[in-house]
Amino acid sequence: MSHSYPRYINTIFQKWLPRHEVILIYGARQVGKTTFIKNFVKSHDNAIYYNCENQFVQEALSEFNSQRIAAFFGDYKYICLDEGQSVGNIGKKLKFIHDELPQYKVIVTGSSSFELTNEILEPLTGRNISLKMHPLGIQELSNGGYSLLDIEENLHQILIYGLYPEVFNETAEFKSQKLIQISSDYMFKDVLIFEEMKRSAVIRKILKYLAYSLGSEISTNKIANEFAIGRKLVDKYLDLLEKMFIVFPLSSFSRNRSNE
Repeated sequence: MSHSYPRYINTIFQKWLPRHEVILIYGARQVGKTTFIKNFVKSHDNAIYYNCENQFVQEALSEFNSQRIAAFFGDYKYICLDEGQSVGNIGKKLKFIHDELPQYKVIVTGSSSFELTNEILEPLTGRNISLKMHPLGIQELSNGGYSLLDIEENLHQILIYGLYPEVFNETAEFKSQKLIQISSDYMFKDVLIFEEMKRSAVIRKILKYLAYSLGSEISTNKIANEFAIGRKLVDKYLDLLEKMFIVFPLSSFSRNRSNE
Protein backbone atom coordinates (compact mmCIF):
# COMPACT_ATOMS: atom_id res chain seq x y z
CA MET A 1 0.00 0.00 0.00
CA SER A 2 1.40 3.44 -0.88
CA HIS A 3 0.26 6.84 0.21
CA SER A 4 1.63 10.35 -0.16
CA TYR A 5 1.67 12.81 2.73
CA PRO A 6 2.43 16.54 2.55
CA ARG A 7 5.48 16.82 4.80
CA TYR A 8 5.68 19.56 7.41
CA ILE A 9 9.15 20.71 6.32
CA ASN A 10 7.87 21.59 2.84
CA THR A 11 6.66 25.05 3.89
CA ILE A 12 10.05 26.23 5.13
CA PHE A 13 11.77 24.25 2.36
CA GLN A 14 9.89 26.28 -0.25
CA LYS A 15 10.83 29.54 1.48
CA TRP A 16 14.54 28.73 1.23
CA LEU A 17 14.36 27.31 -2.28
CA PRO A 18 14.88 30.64 -4.14
CA ARG A 19 17.90 31.49 -1.98
CA HIS A 20 21.46 30.38 -2.67
CA GLU A 21 22.10 28.60 0.63
CA VAL A 22 22.63 24.83 0.56
CA ILE A 23 19.59 23.06 2.05
CA LEU A 24 20.49 20.20 4.40
CA ILE A 25 17.74 17.72 5.27
CA TYR A 26 18.55 15.52 8.27
CA GLY A 27 16.66 12.60 9.72
CA ALA A 28 16.78 8.92 10.59
CA ARG A 29 16.69 6.42 7.76
CA GLN A 30 13.25 5.61 6.38
CA VAL A 31 11.49 8.78 7.60
CA GLY A 32 10.85 9.89 4.02
CA LYS A 33 13.79 12.11 3.01
CA THR A 34 14.42 10.31 -0.28
CA THR A 35 10.72 10.29 -1.16
CA PHE A 36 10.54 13.99 -0.36
CA ILE A 37 13.35 15.04 -2.70
CA LYS A 38 12.33 12.58 -5.42
CA ASN A 39 8.85 14.10 -5.40
CA PHE A 40 10.49 17.51 -5.66
CA VAL A 41 12.55 16.38 -8.66
CA LYS A 42 9.44 14.93 -10.35
CA SER A 43 7.69 18.29 -10.06
CA HIS A 44 10.62 20.35 -11.41
CA ASP A 45 12.01 19.88 -14.92
CA ASN A 46 15.23 21.66 -13.93
CA ALA A 47 15.99 19.37 -10.97
CA ILE A 48 18.04 16.15 -10.88
CA TYR A 49 18.48 13.43 -8.25
CA TYR A 50 21.76 11.71 -7.33
CA ASN A 51 22.19 8.83 -4.89
CA CYS A 52 25.55 9.52 -3.26
CA GLU A 53 25.90 5.90 -2.16
CA ASN A 54 26.45 5.19 -5.86
CA GLN A 55 30.15 4.89 -6.61
CA PHE A 56 29.73 6.65 -9.96
CA VAL A 57 28.38 9.73 -8.18
CA GLN A 58 31.15 9.59 -5.58
CA GLU A 59 33.80 9.49 -8.32
CA ALA A 60 32.19 12.37 -10.22
CA LEU A 61 32.38 14.52 -7.07
CA SER A 62 35.79 13.30 -5.97
CA GLU A 63 37.75 16.35 -7.14
CA PHE A 64 37.57 20.09 -6.48
CA ASN A 65 37.22 20.70 -10.20
CA SER A 66 34.51 23.19 -11.19
CA GLN A 67 34.53 22.23 -14.87
CA ARG A 68 34.17 18.52 -14.15
CA ILE A 69 31.42 19.07 -11.60
CA ALA A 70 29.56 21.46 -13.92
CA ALA A 71 29.77 18.91 -16.73
CA PHE A 72 28.33 16.27 -14.38
CA PHE A 73 25.46 18.47 -13.19
CA GLY A 74 24.72 19.76 -16.68
CA ASP A 75 22.09 22.46 -17.22
CA TYR A 76 19.99 21.54 -14.19
CA LYS A 77 19.45 24.19 -11.55
CA TYR A 78 18.44 22.10 -8.53
CA ILE A 79 20.95 19.43 -7.58
CA CYS A 80 19.57 16.89 -5.07
CA LEU A 81 22.24 14.79 -3.36
CA ASP A 82 20.75 11.92 -1.35
CA GLU A 83 22.83 10.45 1.52
CA GLY A 84 25.41 13.17 1.02
CA GLN A 85 27.68 11.91 3.80
CA SER A 86 28.78 9.12 1.44
CA VAL A 87 30.87 11.61 -0.56
CA GLY A 88 34.36 12.21 0.80
CA ASN A 89 34.99 15.72 2.20
CA ILE A 90 31.33 16.47 1.55
CA GLY A 91 31.32 19.71 3.55
CA LYS A 92 34.26 21.20 1.66
CA LYS A 93 32.80 19.96 -1.64
CA LEU A 94 29.51 21.70 -0.94
CA LYS A 95 31.32 24.89 0.04
CA PHE A 96 33.28 24.69 -3.22
CA ILE A 97 30.11 24.21 -5.31
CA HIS A 98 28.31 26.99 -3.41
CA ASP A 99 31.15 29.47 -3.98
CA GLU A 100 32.43 28.46 -7.41
CA LEU A 101 29.25 27.29 -9.14
CA PRO A 102 26.51 29.71 -8.04
CA GLN A 103 24.23 28.62 -10.90
CA TYR A 104 23.36 25.52 -8.88
CA LYS A 105 21.02 25.24 -5.91
CA VAL A 106 22.14 22.22 -3.88
CA ILE A 107 19.82 20.14 -1.68
CA VAL A 108 21.43 17.44 0.46
CA THR A 109 19.93 14.71 2.63
CA GLY A 110 21.75 12.72 5.28
CA SER A 111 20.97 10.11 7.90
CA SER A 112 24.28 10.05 9.72
CA SER A 113 23.94 13.37 11.50
CA PHE A 114 27.24 12.99 13.32
CA GLU A 115 29.10 12.74 10.02
CA LEU A 116 27.09 15.53 8.41
CA THR A 117 27.46 17.77 11.47
CA ASN A 118 31.22 17.28 11.68
CA GLU A 119 31.95 17.41 7.98
CA ILE A 120 29.35 19.85 6.72
CA LEU A 121 28.40 22.52 9.22
CA GLU A 122 31.86 23.95 9.83
CA PRO A 123 32.82 24.39 6.15
CA LEU A 124 29.30 25.63 5.33
CA THR A 125 29.01 28.22 8.09
CA GLY A 126 26.74 30.96 6.74
CA ARG A 127 26.08 28.97 3.58
CA ASN A 128 23.38 26.52 4.67
CA ILE A 129 19.99 26.03 6.26
CA SER A 130 19.32 22.78 8.15
CA LEU A 131 15.90 21.10 8.20
CA LYS A 132 15.12 18.06 10.34
CA MET A 133 12.63 15.46 9.16
CA HIS A 134 10.91 13.13 11.64
CA PRO A 135 8.55 10.19 11.03
CA LEU A 136 5.00 11.16 10.12
CA GLY A 137 3.10 13.46 12.45
CA ILE A 138 -0.61 13.49 13.19
CA GLN A 139 -1.03 16.76 11.29
CA GLU A 140 0.70 15.25 8.26
CA LEU A 141 -1.69 12.29 8.36
CA SER A 142 -4.60 14.72 8.55
CA ASN A 143 -3.26 16.73 5.61
CA GLY A 144 -2.78 13.47 3.72
CA GLY A 145 -6.47 12.63 3.84
CA TYR A 146 -6.93 10.86 7.16
CA SER A 147 -9.79 12.15 9.26
CA LEU A 148 -9.42 12.58 13.01
CA LEU A 149 -11.78 9.61 13.38
CA ASP A 150 -9.50 7.46 11.18
CA ILE A 151 -6.49 8.50 13.27
CA GLU A 152 -8.34 7.80 16.52
CA GLU A 153 -9.32 4.34 15.31
CA ASN A 154 -5.67 3.64 14.42
CA LEU A 155 -4.24 5.18 17.59
CA HIS A 156 -3.53 1.81 19.20
CA GLN A 157 -1.49 0.71 16.16
CA ILE A 158 0.28 4.08 16.03
CA LEU A 159 1.33 3.82 19.67
CA ILE A 160 2.70 0.30 19.13
CA TYR A 161 4.37 0.64 15.72
CA GLY A 162 5.02 4.36 15.40
CA LEU A 163 4.75 6.46 12.27
CA TYR A 164 7.56 5.48 9.95
CA PRO A 165 5.82 5.93 6.57
CA GLU A 166 6.50 2.41 5.28
CA VAL A 167 5.39 0.87 8.58
CA PHE A 168 2.20 2.92 8.82
CA ASN A 169 1.29 2.10 5.22
CA GLU A 170 1.70 -1.66 5.79
CA THR A 171 -1.12 -3.99 6.67
CA ALA A 172 -1.31 -5.17 10.29
CA GLU A 173 0.18 -8.51 9.25
CA PHE A 174 3.45 -6.95 8.11
CA LYS A 175 3.88 -3.93 10.42
CA SER A 176 5.96 -5.79 12.99
CA GLN A 177 8.21 -7.39 10.37
CA LYS A 178 8.76 -4.05 8.65
CA LEU A 179 9.65 -2.31 11.91
CA ILE A 180 12.15 -5.05 12.79
CA GLN A 181 13.68 -4.73 9.33
CA ILE A 182 14.08 -0.96 9.70
CA SER A 183 15.71 -1.25 13.12
CA SER A 184 18.05 -4.04 12.00
CA ASP A 185 18.94 -2.99 8.47
CA TYR A 186 18.90 0.78 8.70
CA MET A 187 19.19 2.19 12.20
CA PHE A 188 22.15 0.06 13.23
CA LYS A 189 23.82 0.29 9.84
CA ASP A 190 25.24 3.73 10.62
CA VAL A 191 25.67 3.13 14.35
CA LEU A 192 27.89 0.10 13.91
CA ILE A 193 29.89 1.59 11.04
CA PHE A 194 30.75 4.68 13.06
CA GLU A 195 34.28 4.26 14.41
CA GLU A 196 33.98 0.58 13.44
CA MET A 197 32.08 -0.17 16.64
CA LYS A 198 32.04 -3.88 17.38
CA ARG A 199 30.06 -3.86 20.64
CA SER A 200 26.66 -4.08 18.97
CA ALA A 201 25.31 -6.31 21.76
CA VAL A 202 26.04 -3.63 24.36
CA ILE A 203 24.34 -0.93 22.29
CA ARG A 204 21.24 -3.11 21.87
CA LYS A 205 21.13 -3.83 25.60
CA ILE A 206 21.37 -0.11 26.37
CA LEU A 207 18.53 0.58 23.94
CA LYS A 208 16.35 -2.07 25.59
CA TYR A 209 17.16 -0.58 28.98
CA LEU A 210 16.13 2.87 27.73
CA ALA A 211 12.93 1.46 26.22
CA TYR A 212 11.95 -0.11 29.54
CA SER A 213 12.71 3.19 31.29
CA LEU A 214 10.51 5.43 29.15
CA GLY A 215 8.95 8.14 31.28
CA SER A 216 11.46 7.66 34.07
CA GLU A 217 14.72 9.33 34.89
CA ILE A 218 17.81 7.34 33.94
CA SER A 219 21.22 7.24 35.55
CA THR A 220 24.30 6.80 33.39
CA ASN A 221 26.09 5.40 36.42
CA LYS A 222 23.39 2.76 36.81
CA ILE A 223 23.64 1.82 33.13
CA ALA A 224 27.43 1.57 33.42
CA ASN A 225 27.14 -0.74 36.43
CA GLU A 226 24.36 -2.78 34.82
CA PHE A 227 26.47 -3.65 31.78
CA ALA A 228 29.93 -3.47 33.35
CA ILE A 229 31.22 -0.68 31.13
CA GLY A 230 32.67 2.75 31.87
CA ARG A 231 30.42 5.76 32.31
CA LYS A 232 32.30 7.65 29.58
CA LEU A 233 31.46 4.85 27.16
CA VAL A 234 27.80 5.02 28.19
CA ASP A 235 27.81 8.78 27.59
CA LYS A 236 29.44 8.22 24.21
CA TYR A 237 26.85 5.63 23.16
CA LEU A 238 23.94 7.79 24.34
CA ASP A 239 25.34 10.77 22.45
CA LEU A 240 25.75 8.64 19.34
CA LEU A 241 22.22 7.24 19.54
CA GLU A 242 20.86 10.75 19.98
CA LYS A 243 22.76 12.04 16.96
CA MET A 244 21.44 9.08 15.00
CA PHE A 245 17.84 10.14 15.83
CA ILE A 246 17.23 6.81 17.56
CA VAL A 247 16.70 8.32 21.04
CA PHE A 248 16.24 11.81 22.38
CA PRO A 249 16.38 13.08 25.95
CA LEU A 250 13.76 15.02 27.84
CA SER A 251 14.83 17.24 30.69
CA SER A 252 13.02 16.83 34.00
CA PHE A 253 9.91 18.90 34.64
CA SER A 254 9.56 21.21 37.60
CA ARG A 255 7.48 24.30 38.25
CA ASN A 256 10.65 25.77 39.73
CA ARG A 257 12.68 26.69 36.64
CA SER A 258 16.02 26.75 38.45
CA ASN A 259 15.42 23.19 39.71
CA GLU A 260 14.43 22.08 36.20
